[in-house]
Amino acid sequence: MPVFTDVLKVLESDFNDRSYEDRGSGPPVLPNNKKLATIQLQHLNKKFKANKQYFDHYTAFMEKNYKEW
Repeated sequence: MPVFTDVLKVLESDFNDRSYEDRGSGPPVLPNNKKLATIQLQHLNKKFKANKQYFDHYTAFMEKNYKEW
């Protein structure tokens, strides 16, 4: 039965043995999501204006998460 440390060594060696050519040439190319993010932000702002309690709960939740992070 393999020991956890043995499995970890195999996984690390496999990752370290792979060259950058196998992983691609540099950082991944991601699509530009600015348009979608802007639309989502507009919807969120509209919801905040319509429901003050939702805004209060949302900001309290986000502040709590950022403090923990």
